[in-house]
Amino acid sequence: MKKITILFACLLVFGNASIVMAEPANQGQQNKMTANFNKIFAEVVSPYMTEVVKKENGEKATWTLDKMQKLTINNNFSVKPPKRIYEVKMTIKVTDPAKNQPHIDTVLLKVDPQAEQGQAVELIEYIHSEK
Repeated sequence: MKKITILFACLLVFGNASIVMAEPANQGQQNKMTANFNKIFAEVVSPYMTEVVKKENGEKATWTLDKMQKLTINNNFSVKPPKRIYEVKMTIKVTDPAKNQPHIDTVLLKVDPQAEQGQAVELIEYIHSEK
């Protein structure tokens, strides 16, 4: 009886070892990306910034994030629930097909993560670069 129990335990332990697979099913479809705060923030404000850039530089203008210059966090604990608003100053590279070369503009945004969708990002100031 003892031999049968040991044999059964060995079959149970070693028999299941070949069934379990620790590899993902679709290895070829995995896509790794590295991201930092700048890239994530640019993705969040991208729809709003695209509208602003087209309004300021023409319908065919496109933009990419050049550099985040300043991030200010304003906390307001006098209201319930407490409110947090971000002010972000960044430079963007604007490309307009009508002009020969891209130029750098400066944008100051106010981001309210607690606001309703579509009202979370607000333009404070748009500064065109001098050529």
